[in-house]
Amino acid sequence: MFDEHKLRLGDTVEIEGETWVWEAVRRGSEAKLRRDGSVDDWLVVSVPELLSHAGSARRASDVSLRPAGGDWPADVQDMEKHLLEAFRGIPMDPTAISSRAQYDPAMTTQEQRIASKVSEIAGTSLARSRRTLYNLWDAYNSDGVAGLDARMHRKSKKRLTIAKADPRLVAGHRSSAR
Repeated sequence: MFDEHKLRLGDTVEIEGETWVWEAVRRGSEAKLRRDGSVDDWLVVSVPELLSHAGSARRASDVSLRPAGGDWPADVQDMEKHLLEAFRGIPMDPTAISSRAQYDPAMTTQEQRIASKVSEIAGTSLARSRRTLYNLWDAYNSDGVAGLDARMHRKSKKRLTIAKADPRLVAGHRSSAR
């Protein structure tokens, strides 16, 4: 199912209106891109950045490859950074030289990093439980930023639920049914 949607070497990615061809992976974490039609115009980006421009490495056909209106929502981009820091130790700050101590994989376990992240984002709009962070990480691993967006911004039909605590709603609902 996923094979037809995999991002492969030689695929093109649009970055700021220009087409780039994915040529190689350097050091396991950087993607080397060549401007389409050029022989010597190169760009090196992190693999997460490549995936953010491409949409994802893999995706199911029901997950959008790119956002409909341009960039991914800010909360999705922020959550991606938080997840990469918690699960892989990749600093959120692109200019950071190394991981923060509480997220350094050499000094902490994954459970410690997850607990630190849950504490760090508590009280913010990104606050999530430990289990939810794992679910978001699974979505990110399977469908990249597109999966993360789909998980964080579900597009289900809204339902009207009748609150048992408010008798006016229940009474209004019963009277309209007659």
